[in-house]
Amino acid sequence: MRMGKGQSILEYALLLCVVLAALLIMQVYIKRTYQGRIKADAESVGGQYSPDHTISLSETNTTSTSTTYTGGDFVTDNGSKVSIPDGMTVTKTTSRTTATKREGVDSFATE
Repeated sequence: MRMGKGQSILEYALLLCVVLAALLIMQVYIKRTYQGRIKADAESVGGQYSPDHTISLSETNTTSTSTTYTGGDFVTDNGSKVSIPDGMTVTKTTSRTTATKREGVDSFATE
């Protein structure tokens, strides 16, 4: 009797392993099916954006002016006269940056 009981437990364990292996293998197919449904739903919404069909223009302009004055009198841009003591240095820097970016789509992607 003992021999039959041990064999029966071994058969149940083997059956359980086969069922678990089958479920693990089927997991891949179930995941693919689910992802396929999501993709089909997304495609049914309409045309999708494609980076290959995007026109882009990016433009950056930088202008920088620097003037250094050391001692003495000088006239500013607005015409006023300024006196700088001897031995002192004044630096005037003007900077301007302009950035422009335009994008457009010439067509939608088709498969």
